[in-house]
Amino acid sequence: MKKFQITLLFIAATILIANLFLIDYNDLSWSKNGGQYLGIISMTLVIISMIFSLKKGKERKD
Repeated sequence: MKKFQITLLFIAATILIANLFLIDYNDLSWSKNGGQYLGIISMTLVIISMIFSLKKGKERKD
C-alpha cells in the first residue's frame, strides 16, 4: 500500500508541474485557465492527503 501511495504522490506532483506549464501567463483569467487552476488545486490536495496518510501509517507502526 505504501508503494502505491508514493507512486500516486509522484504522479500527482508530475501533473501539478504540467498544469503550471500549461497556464497562459499572458492572460491569468479564470475563463482562460480554469482547467489548469482546478488541476493545480486538486493535485495539491492529493499531495497533502498522501503526505498525511503516509505519516499516519508510520505512526500506527510505531
